[in-house]
Amino acid sequence: MEATIGSPSGPDLSGMPRPQGGVSNPVAAAVEKKMELEAKIRQKEAEEKAERRAIEAMTELMDDPDERLTIQLKYLDRAEWPDVTFALYGNRPDFADKADAYQRRMYRVHGRALLSLAEIEAEVNDSK
Repeated sequence: MEATIGSPSGPDLSGMPRPQGGVSNPVAAAVEKKMELEAKIRQKEAEEKAERRAIEAMTELMDDPDERLTIQLKYLDRAEWPDVTFALYGNRPDFADKADAYQRRMYRVHGRALLSLAEIEAEVNDSK
């Protein structure tokens, strides 16, 4: 968008009539639109930071370290499922042979972690 703001538009070689009226200053309109988009981006970034802080605070209250690690890796670090599985169980000697079984185990840990987070959220909301 920034690259096109100051660029002149190309000539109309189509020969088709153009509508009259419209934006009298296309540069000003583009700058205004850019400023609006930047404001939305700043708002979304602030919302994401607040959500991240809330999730981090809730994960600190979790008792099970595997559940805590699963949530942190998946939702805060945005790791893929195979990477989460490897982080939890990759040091096991039979990991390569039983990777599917470990992945199922990790999904169960993830399910328990989500239930733990729901309980923590309910406790936090009840205390307010």
